[in-house]
Amino acid sequence: MTIGPDSDAFASQEPYLRALAYRFLQKTTDVDDIMQEAWIRYSQANKGEIFNLEAWLTTVVTRLCLDTIRQNQKFVSYNSATNLLTNNNLPEANLELTSDVESAFKIILAELTPSQQISFILHDIFSFTFSEIGSILGISEVAARRQASRARAIIQNSNLDAVRRENNNEQQIISAFLTAAQQGDIEGLISVLHPEVTRIADSDSIETGEPSHISGIKNIINETIALQANAQDADVYLLSRKPVILVGNPENPRLLITFKIYNGKIYRYNIISDYSKINSLMLPGIKPL
Repeated sequence: MTIGPDSDAFASQEPYLRALAYRFLQKTTDVDDIMQEAWIRYSQANKGEIFNLEAWLTTVVTRLCLDTIRQNQKFVSYNSATNLLTNNNLPEANLELTSDVESAFKIILAELTPSQQISFILHDIFSFTFSEIGSILGISEVAARRQASRARAIIQNSNLDAVRRENNNEQQIISAFLTAAQQGDIEGLISVLHPEVTRIADSDSIETGEPSHISGIKNIINETIALQANAQDADVYLLSRKPVILVGNPENPRLLITFKIYNGKIYRYNIISDYSKINSLMLPGIKPL
């Protein structure tokens, strides 16, 4: 980044902008990308046409986040507004979740459209007016109000207890999967895997040379049995209140495995082997189950 007046002006807004972007994306690497793109757009903009720098950059960052959400189907978690803009400025410094309720909100917010999420978060957490939100989203003030209202209704009508129970059930399913993998228990694996289960890896191969994408319970079981040695060095952890499997340990991680559960069965899981990706994902903190 070039050092100069432009950089100083942008830097003065950066802690707030990072806080805003993190509310939407919940991933530091994505926030870094957004901030880099926002800087590029600011550096190339006609400064004479920017009458309110904070408002201009807020619009740019929010729209970039909206594009990311739409492209990647990533959804945000709902934490207390008091955790957002502390003296540390960056929300990732305050990601110690205080209850299962907040984890349940994350699941519920996944049901919202991107526009509903942004309208709700900007208004109910950051106290933007609906006129400002409409301008950012390119919709009318009435439409922005409607989006936030619909989001609020979905949240209020959701059964938090049921969502929390489902989240606890996910922990049991993933723990059972790991136990079966460690023991080479085929019947145990069958009991927790969806017939159409898919495994995705972030590299061209894992240790056995399997492809980066395989599907079907038979193929998954064969690979799991073949990689039984990995399972012996693995444990179930909570990452942002979601159960994951970590091969190795938090100080020396080898593989991070995240899961998608459907109807009480593991429908998809992702194996992440890239060290930098694993450490980035673990920034919010990881705890043994």
